[in-house]
Amino acid sequence: MSATRAVSVSVNGMVLDRWTSVAINRDLGEICGSFELTLRDDARSLAAWPYGTPGQIGPLLLSQPVEISVYGQVVLRGWVEAVEQSYQEGEASLTIAGRDIAGDLVDCTAGPEGPVEFKSLRLEEFAERLCAPFGIGVRCDVDTGEPFEKISVDVTETVLSAIEKYARQREVLVTSDGIADLVLTRSGQTRAAADIKGPGPGVLMVRGQFSATDRFSDYYVKGQAPRAGGQRASAAPMTAGSLPAVRGDEASRYRAANGGGQIKSKREAGLPTREAAGVTVLGHARDTEITRYRPMVTLLKASGKDADAQSQADWMARVHRARGDNLVIALQGWRAAGQLWQPNCLTRVTDRFMMVDRDYLIAGVRYGYGEGEGEVAELRVTGPEAYDPEADDAAA
Repeated sequence: MSATRAVSVSVNGMVLDRWTSVAINRDLGEICGSFELTLRDDARSLAAWPYGTPGQIGPLLLSQPVEISVYGQVVLRGWVEAVEQSYQEGEASLTIAGRDIAGDLVDCTAGPEGPVEFKSLRLEEFAERLCAPFGIGVRCDVDTGEPFEKISVDVTETVLSAIEKYARQREVLVTSDGIADLVLTRSGQTRAAADIKGPGPGVLMVRGQFSATDRFSDYYVKGQAPRAGGQRASAAPMTAGSLPAVRGDEASRYRAANGGGQIKSKREAGLPTREAAGVTVLGHARDTEITRYRPMVTLLKASGKDADAQSQADWMARVHRARGDNLVIALQGWRAAGQLWQPNCLTRVTDRFMMVDRDYLIAGVRYGYGEGEGEVAELRVTGPEAYDPEADDAAA
């Protein structure tokens, strides 16, 4: 099937069927999808040159609605946000770009008339209130927990930032389906139609980036119990600088207590701690692949118990580790087993050169087409835990 038939693009009712390149992007990190199309503008071409080819396409204007389908499946509805025109003798071309319907949620203020406050709303109900003026629905496929007693939206806060602020407290991922709805979900709920094996047929390129820059040996989360206010000792202030004291020969003892290798907590190693009485909430998790001592301390997001601090520490260890494991894979064709490659799906990647054989999360997909290269699906894959704080740590 030719690319013209594979992709159907409609802008304000005009069907575009003579484009020369296309790029459609959907990425969990960007929330909303985007597109860029280069095509001939028949109206401008014929107006400029008497011998121009007549046609029905053009002129295309800003803020017109766009619908894009791939192999009959709608993948994006949105708006034209940028137009670039160019010509040379006998030929005029036009590039249009834009985002899906969720782009307005990224840009626009949630409470333009002043601070907004809600009471006793579930997360999905709060999202529906903010999305309704934009004509955007909300789809929720996970349990978001009990209603929030109080929700506040700052006067300058965007719709997306307001929703994400409370979604993080319920460990919910916010994304867009690219068509009609904002989606409240968790990552890796489904599997892709196929696994990926390389080097091999159909695998055009693989680029790997494995980084330990943002990974630490120990993650500490500290907080105060609700009634511990005013009881903190000055020797251990509850700040990011409140690091475990491990210096000189004590560091050697710290490692020796764990066989000279991976580092345990000071409590596990039998070394003295300097936790103040007021800092009564503590969570600790380790990344055993970082063998040198690299501690990180953060504060509990809200007052809570040791279990809350431990959950946050475990989440930090998983996410920092997963986000340091990234591959970009270019595949010939937009489909596998008759289905389009989609973001937020798990796929097993086996690559002898990259020395990986494990499940990865498809965090982003780019459907690209250009003359001479045909259909290319570029997948951005990362560790499954990168977007899901509730991922099973044992699977890693």
